[in-house]
Amino acid sequence: MIHARAPLVAALALLFAAPAAADEPPGWPVGLYGSVRMSEQTGDLGGLELRFFAEGGKPIVEAVLCEGWCNTSYIAPLERTAEGFAFRYFERYESGAGPSEEAVRITLKPVRSGFLATLTTESDPENRLWEEASKLKGLKQPFGLAVVNNAKK
Repeated sequence: MIHARAPLVAALALLFAAPAAADEPPGWPVGLYGSVRMSEQTGDLGGLELRFFAEGGKPIVEAVLCEGWCNTSYIAPLERTAEGFAFRYFERYESGAGPSEEAVRITLKPVRSGFLATLTTESDPENRLWEEASKLKGLKQPFGLAVVNNAKK
């Protein structure tokens, strides 16, 4: 009987001797995540959608921020942060004073089945663009990105 438990004891010893998973950084995200929804009252689209992929071995994100509609997607390098991941893109504006741009930073905190996304500008990182962090869930099909990509055709 004692010999039958030897493999179990050895496996447990290896498990406890292995470095803790918390010491290792999380893997780079892949796939689609989003929170884009259509308003039943107005037909407006609102939310954030992300597609994670690798290009040349580097982690990349394609993002669309929908506020009324999903107009433009942005492709940016993804970086690690202390709490998860982040990226930034430049929002371009046209006004009577001419063109301008503002750097938007999106931080992503991994949570069960997705991310909590916080949006700020680099010029005022303490001021959130959305009051609450947006919960991004895993998606099987694009919605916001499909709106943008269909508009380009």
